Amino acid sequence: MIVGRNTSPNYQVYNIGALILAVFKEKKTKNISAIELYESVKTKQNISISLFSLGLDWLFILEAVKNDRGKIVLCS
Repeated sequence: MIVGRNTSPNYQVYNIGALILAVFKEKKTKNISAIELYESVKTKQNISISLFSLGLDWLFILEAVKNDRGKIVLCS
């Protein structure tokens, strides 16, 4: 479910996706390892790896990011 009534907006996939994109912008890079990306997002908001994965999946579906040999690459 993308939007739920019983979940805080901070834990919705669209918000987590926005946090992931914000990390790319802050680091001024187009690629980053998945673990480094998770650790950077976790400093912004304490989320589980499962929620991080859902947010990352959301960005893959939107074709905002792609996977390149273990690195998450921001699509332009």
